[in-house]
Order: sequence, then C-alpha cells, then structure tokens
Amino acid sequence: MWWKSHALVACEDSSVQAVSFEERKVLFKFQIGALATCISALDAQVAVGLNSGRCELWKISEPTKCKIVGECVVGKTAILNVHFVLLSP
Repeated sequence: MWWKSHALVACEDSSVQAVSFEERKVLFKFQIGALATCISALDAQVAVGLNSGRCELWKISEPTKCKIVGECVVGKTAILNVHFVLLSP
C-alpha cells in the first residue's frame, strides 16, 4: 500500500513498516495485534485488517510517531478487505 511517497508493508513479525525505496531504508514501524491481511491509508491514518478478525486504526504523525486510536472486532475469521469511507455531512 502506498502512503505519501512510501510503501506501507505488512511483515511476518506482526509489524507494519514504512519503507522508502529512494532512501533504501525503513523510516518507521509499529507493532500490530496479529498478522495483517490488508492495509488502507488515508492522510495520516492507517486501517489494518488482521487475520484474527480485528481491525486496528493507527494515526501517524511524521516522522516516527505511530499511535493506535481505535480497534474493533469484526468477526472470528481474517479481515480480507479494509477501506476508509468518506461521509459528507
């Protein structure tokens, strides 16, 4: 998943990393509650669907501050797709 000019990558160690291919380095990473199955990003927020049936919402403030701001249980099976929905007033 692309976020700004970086790639957000779900890793096997239950982390999400922001990778800069131009700089050839990991810019930051944060630990999630289980292995990720999908990632969606909008501005400074990242939603992560987990194989445990949970979703986590993270707020990223550059360069390296990542904070979980919400989570929910959707079911007992893996979350296969997570997206942000913008609602107009």
